[in-house]
Amino acid sequence: MTPLTTTTYYHGDHLGSTQLLTAGTGWPVGGDIYYPYGQGPMPGTNHYLFTDKERDAESQLDYFGARYYASNMGRFMSPDWSAQEEPVPYAKLNDPQSLNLYSYVLNHPLVGIDPDGHACDNANEMAVCHGITVAISNGMNAADALQAGQQAQQQSSIFSLPVVHAQEEEGPEEAVEEASRPPELRPADVTQMGRVFDMMNPGPLPPQVAASFSGGQYVEVTVGSEGWGMDNARVYGGGSGPVGANGTFYSPTPQVGGIQSMMDLALRPEWGNTATDTVSTYIAPGRTVYVGQIASQGGHWVGGGIQVYVPPPQ
Repeated sequence: MTPLTTTTYYHGDHLGSTQLLTAGTGWPVGGDIYYPYGQGPMPGTNHYLFTDKERDAESQLDYFGARYYASNMGRFMSPDWSAQEEPVPYAKLNDPQSLNLYSYVLNHPLVGIDPDGHACDNANEMAVCHGITVAISNGMNAADALQAGQQAQQQSSIFSLPVVHAQEEEGPEEAVEEASRPPELRPADVTQMGRVFDMMNPGPLPPQVAASFSGGQYVEVTVGSEGWGMDNARVYGGGSGPVGANGTFYSPTPQVGGIQSMMDLALRPEWGNTATDTVSTYIAPGRTVYVGQIASQGGHWVGGGIQVYVPPPQ
């Protein structure tokens, strides 16, 4: 047997949970679907399941390092602890969720991950636990990123709303050139968010576009003064082009294309987007766009990341 047929590749979702296994040829050979707190698959040949943590076949507990986690209960099996004596380890008095020493990621399982089984005890980890997808490496330290993300959460129930700019629809060549302009991520950009819409409070987007956002929730965002450049922000191929005829969807997270992007962006194969190519883009200052979490489309097409919808020019 050749390595091409014996090698298995793992594909994770936005939390790192194994969603799909493919052979060396790219053909799917297995996969798993999870409930919000990780319950679902039984460990077989693959022991690394929810958020890429190892699941014990006998106890069905996930090993996080400091503690074991029970996905069927959505909580850790033992209270959190710290190296230094504290009445309530890692507690933040301004966040009641942190007082529960058994809770998982402050009860934000769809957007947060726990790196080591301990509660978040510094700004970088707090940003991870809260599911705040800000680019800390782009000139914003972790403390500012956390503060900006918490301000965003106060304006919207979309937990992982990114603190970002937005981009103008350009042709493919112009988009690649403009995307080289580095975006600045600043807390001030959060104040440019506008109205928040959901199924009970419909917004200006057509129903089919609104349905692509998780729970129909999205927020209206006006692009900041520096514009918004994104590398490899859109995948396309087959029946899909670099710019949509009825508006264009982009991802603030750079895409690699192929089946991984199809899973992350919830692109069902029958829709005709083969995700074989990627294009970068730039949205000019002052443009209005719409941002929210990607809705799952069932099966392996889980979505869960962030998408930006740019309406067609008027």
